[in-house]
Amino acid sequence: RTQVKDSQSFETVRSAHGRFLESITNESLMRNKLAFSTITAILRIILKFARRMAQWRQVDRGQVEAATSMKRFRVSDSAAAVQGAYLGFPITVGGEVNVITGYTAAREVTLYRALKSAGISGDVAGCAEDIVGERYVIQAPTVTPEELTDVRRRFQRNAQLLF
Repeated sequence: RTQVKDSQSFETVRSAHGRFLESITNESLMRNKLAFSTITAILRIILKFARRMAQWRQVDRGQVEAATSMKRFRVSDSAAAVQGAYLGFPITVGGEVNVITGYTAAREVTLYRALKSAGISGDVAGCAEDIVGERYVIQAPTVTPEELTDVRRRFQRNAQLLF
């Protein structure tokens, strides 16, 4: 409950819902503490949210403009110039899927792990210059900030009723 209260983080709310579902299932199935109607209502909310969290939409696409390493590069001007705008979002670069762990207002992306593809330079391992010009796509969850706020409010209300 405390993790969700003030969190604006998509991943924090999603993982808290998972833990909440596990707790409810344990309480209801093992200890018979919750009424069936209560469990059904909570599961409906959680499953609706889980379906929405599993849907993704494209928020930006373009070509890598410059690269300092296989893990850090600058995306095109079509990307948001806002610090942390795509933090935690999946990105596909040249067919490789990765996660953005850093994003600056200068549109510099830091990845969770370095890209593996051997590049056009013919090296066994790719180098930074090899990813310049590669196409990328950034995905984001379809959950809007308003939906996230609504789910947070429902989650908090139900958590207070149960615990």
